[in-house]
Amino acid sequence: MQHQRLILFCFAAAVAATFQAAIGCVGTKRQTVHVANNFSADDNASLLLAHCASKDDDFGVKSLGPPNQEFNWSFCPRIIFRDTLYFCHLFWGAKQRAFVAYDEKWRLRGDETEHHWLAEDGGIYYYNDGDTPIKVKTFDWQ
Repeated sequence: MQHQRLILFCFAAAVAATFQAAIGCVGTKRQTVHVANNFSADDNASLLLAHCASKDDDFGVKSLGPPNQEFNWSFCPRIIFRDTLYFCHLFWGAKQRAFVAYDEKWRLRGDETEHHWLAEDGGIYYYNDGDTPIKVKTFDWQ
């Protein structure tokens, strides 16, 4: 009986993943993560290198120039295991910072679908343009 439940569960997961890929997000909202170079255009050393990935996707290293050049990606979070996780490693001259750019567990705190990471002189900021826009310094450069 347990074996049949496991087979049924796996079948349901496969069907859900297939529908999600074919028609968009099912049971969840599409999420978009943005990583932007928010340095001043006057700064010659303001080229930002961004390497973002998950366990399934690696977007490679992106070279982002000022002002406000960005890289973004969209995805449907996994609805069964709720374990979608993306991380980024940013490089700015001799400075760098690695951080989690998206964690499915964060969605329990709100209904945002757009997640903005802004690289600036003073650090890396999270910006949410939801109902109550907020920009928060989240990380210092290392």
